[in-house]
Amino acid sequence: SAVMRHVADLVPDPAGRLVPIGLASFLIGFFTLVSKKHAVSQIVGILLVDNGIALFAFLVTSGVPIMVEFGVSLDVLLVIAVLQVLAARMQAKFGALDVDQLQELHD
Repeated sequence: SAVMRHVADLVPDPAGRLVPIGLASFLIGFFTLVSKKHAVSQIVGILLVDNGIALFAFLVTSGVPIMVEFGVSLDVLLVIAVLQVLAARMQAKFGALDVDQLQELHD
């Protein structure tokens, strides 16, 4: 709180008072990321870290800096990783990822 008060004072906008929330979101996400063993909890941790960084950068710079753009790229990479895991599980369970072959399972 005492450290972030100095950072919040550097931002002239009233939104600067919200800077500690961005840092808190980052720290909570990092704690969740390193302390949980379940994949879903780690994904939530990664998203909290990413959104905490984006919120902090957005509030400090009062705009959309390149750091926010990197955060969006990180979100896209996270979605790709989750889809890759789901595709691998589908292939292990059903033996194929071809939509026509998977449709035959429905029939």
